[in-house]
Amino acid sequence: MICLIQTALELACRAMRPATVLAAILSGLLLAACSPNAEISEKQNALQTHNGEMTMNAFNKEYFLILQPEDEDLPSLSPDEDTVAKPYQWEALPIGGKPLIFDNGAYDWQRDRDIIPRDPPPDVLFGGANLVVIDRIADALRDWEIPNLALQPAIYIDHKNSWHENYWFLTFTAEFDCWDREHSKYYVDPIDPEPPYGVRRYSLNEELLQKTPLAERRLFKMGGTSMGFIVAHQSIVDLFRVEGVDIVLITDYGVSYPSYP
Repeated sequence: MICLIQTALELACRAMRPATVLAAILSGLLLAACSPNAEISEKQNALQTHNGEMTMNAFNKEYFLILQPEDEDLPSLSPDEDTVAKPYQWEALPIGGKPLIFDNGAYDWQRDRDIIPRDPPPDVLFGGANLVVIDRIADALRDWEIPNLALQPAIYIDHKNSWHENYWFLTFTAEFDCWDREHSKYYVDPIDPEPPYGVRRYSLNEELLQKTPLAERRLFKMGGTSMGFIVAHQSIVDLFRVEGVDIVLITDYGVSYPSYP
């Protein structure tokens, strides 16, 4: 049961569900996991923990995760019906098509608690681990010519029904699996032991990064994990140092910065 809860949580994060709403959805499952009848099932589905020891690795100090803070007034992107039917999260859509449209999927939760959503919306918006960025950031990313990155036009409709048409969705058409299985902490489901894995503490694969030109690893979506965070090299990370973004050194994740879940 714990395994199912973890999987549901991580998939929901990638599917752009607000964490606050998600916690309420899963509360019933947590109660079920604590019942006597769940004990056998929990043992059968227990996750295997791999606790790697961190090593002195220069690359670990060069890379940062781009994460959404837990601020309750931040929007959480929710796609409209037309957008959700498109493979926009992993494919570059034809040029000239209808922009991707999102609204604030956390608004009902915020309204019920008298929380006023951030206004104006931040320069970077999150849908799970995915990012939507304002024109200024998108233009700078184009100058870097990031491999496997498609900038797709997007519209954000805020809680006042105002349309913000100056956003771009960051679609990574390929992931870069560069975390070290030996020195990271992660969980493996013994019933389905293949990746993606739930990584709770990262150490990067030094040998792989040494062989990969910086231009090909400056900004990427982490592969082999259930969360698929966006990772930025120190040479480009300042683009994302804006309001409503947590910039987390990759080795601080799961240490001084909490991991998910």
